[in-house]
Amino acid sequence: MKMLMVLFLFGSVYLPALYAKQARDAVRIAAFNIQTFGQSKASKSEVMELLAQTISLYDLVLIQEIRDSRDGLVVHQLLDLTHRRSGRKFETTISPKLGRSSYTEQYAYVYNPQKLQLIKSWVFNDRLDHFAREPFIAHFRSQDIDFVTVGIHTQPDQATEEINALKLVELDLSNRLRLSNILIMGDLNADCDYFDTTQAGLRSFSTVSEVWIQDWEDTTVSSTHCAYDRIVSLGAISDRIQEPEITRFETLFGISNDAARDISDHYPVSINMLVLDSQEESQSTPVPDDYCGVNLYRTPKNYCYASKDGRKKRVASACCDLQGL
Repeated sequence: MKMLMVLFLFGSVYLPALYAKQARDAVRIAAFNIQTFGQSKASKSEVMELLAQTISLYDLVLIQEIRDSRDGLVVHQLLDLTHRRSGRKFETTISPKLGRSSYTEQYAYVYNPQKLQLIKSWVFNDRLDHFAREPFIAHFRSQDIDFVTVGIHTQPDQATEEINALKLVELDLSNRLRLSNILIMGDLNADCDYFDTTQAGLRSFSTVSEVWIQDWEDTTVSSTHCAYDRIVSLGAISDRIQEPEITRFETLFGISNDAARDISDHYPVSINMLVLDSQEESQSTPVPDDYCGVNLYRTPKNYCYASKDGRKKRVASACCDLQGL
């Protein structure tokens, strides 16, 4: 009863306040491994309520570890509940079942059609069998930018090999399809016993990349401290990204860690992608290359960033030096 009261208060009071904080010119993008998301979890009404409210926080969510004998029907149940509780109507594209054995999983992208148009989605053609569960790729359009998402849940004991093989996906998108704004995201198992973070795997792409969930962070609900879940941006889209976040259920809902574990063993990870409408774009003026911008700060990798030309951009290190940063 106490949990249901929390859900009622959250759904009727707190969620609209959260929506109000989201910038009109930003698309909130998340990756969320919903541990063993199948009929058993879908039968737990309190868990589904919390999942629906979590999904409602974003405009695009990659859902992983769908284990549903009914070909992803649990995703549609979740989206129906999300619509009823929050008024936000999402659409979805779901992958086929993927795996090398009788154990298979599905991916799903759920997205806000008021902010995003799905051009197409497909499974990476893994001719040489690099991936246990091939990446699920989607091409989206949002106002002034097209971008591609590469969703993947790596096999834990093959995480290093699969992360390194993501370069092949990048090359396929860049060379064959001429797509360069790329977001790689999901439960990459990119930490602890599965992946050596001192390796270049997450930063070895042919184009400039940024890793938005850092090595020292914790994306797990359990007692482990591992940055398994990541979002990596490739190309010019990196200039539009800000506010990486790990959404912790205990803080968001005011629940215990045990209750949080009923939701999943992973927290959602997310970013904001800035977009410009046509009017804003036409009114923008060129900014000199030597202009430092405002609100300067240094990233953990010691890069200098600032608000520049209406977007967050990397600027010359000297700009931060002048501010004593």
